[in-house]
Amino acid sequence: MQVQDALGTKVKVRLYGIDAPKTEKRNRRTGRVSKPGQPYGEEAFQALKGKIGGQRVTVEVRDIDRYRPAVAVVRLRNRDINQDMVREGFAWAYRQYLDRPYASEYTG
Repeated sequence: MQVQDALGTKVKVRLYGIDAPKTEKRNRRTGRVSKPGQPYGEEAFQALKGKIGGQRVTVEVRDIDRYRPAVAVVRLRNRDINQDMVREGFAWAYRQYLDRPYASEYTG
């Protein structure tokens, strides 16, 4: 996902501790599918968009991954959006990368 900071800079963010099905990727120039999506990828994307789209969120950066996006817990009015995505079945806990205290919160 992408967020915009207070200065208007767009920052790519990966949601910490979870993984979700991917949406298809299209070549911007040709419009052709360059990478197919996974089942329920669009539903997961729409669920996330419905939760936070256009709203002011808090991004708690936990790491910068090897592909450069910030890895973060996203909060909306103190609600852990990452955890909501898992709880509602749009994503699964990425147990390999969960640190305490998050491990029990995301897998419980």
